[in-house]
Amino acid sequence: GFFFDTALALPLLLVGDYEAAAQMSRQARDHHPGLSSTHKLLLAALGHMGATGEAAAVRRALLALEPNFSLRAAALRSPLTRQKDLDCYLDGLRLAGIPDRARPVLAPH
Repeated sequence: GFFFDTALALPLLLVGDYEAAAQMSRQARDHHPGLSSTHKLLLAALGHMGATGEAAAVRRALLALEPNFSLRAAALRSPLTRQKDLDCYLDGLRLAGIPDRARPVLAPH
């Protein structure tokens, strides 16, 4: 079920139905919490909704799965081909607190 919930969340996000996109993404995440794409779509929807509290928790979970995830990485890996769709996705992630670039890993002293 998580695959279909994720697949349904994307068009909902892109048409601006952020509440429905968030609900579908929550269902997908709850069915498969180890799959980072469910967190990403949920974050994008939450960012557009201004739900900073929930977004912070989802962002921590996503970065635990993918510590180097960033807007740059999202743009490079996204299958979205229309610029306005990619912008919608990336804007939501940005609003949810995803950094532009991955933070460098510092070596221990």
